[in-house]
Amino acid sequence: MLTAIGIVGVLATNLLAGVVIGTAAKLMLHLGRGVPLKNLLQISYEIDHATPGTCIIRGRGSAIFSNFPALKSTLADLAAGKSVAFDLSDAYLIDNTVMDFIDRYRDDTVARGGHYEISGIASHEPYADHELAARINKSKV
Repeated sequence: MLTAIGIVGVLATNLLAGVVIGTAAKLMLHLGRGVPLKNLLQISYEIDHATPGTCIIRGRGSAIFSNFPALKSTLADLAAGKSVAFDLSDAYLIDNTVMDFIDRYRDDTVARGGHYEISGIASHEPYADHELAARINKSKV
């Protein structure tokens, strides 16, 4: 549906306006799902370097396309060969963009000789049958 809104926006106006319309539609969808306004552009996370070579990323609130670039930049700076664990048990909403990034990050971490683990996602209900679908933690509603 969001893709259709973006396409119609492009066809009805121009490319830039269509992208803005599509982005606004996605942000409105997230607001409708209960994402607080402050969480639209700012992600809440903590990185714990528990032991040398091990990094635990704890996400809170919502991890969505518009607030994720800050964490993505931080993760890009981690040294190769580290053990990385994502703890998403306190996350309210994880959108498909972030799920896709986490999946690719896992492959990259393992390819660079690191270890990867994700926890806390079992309590999240997916919006679709796809393994990388957006997920919501109904217990946080």
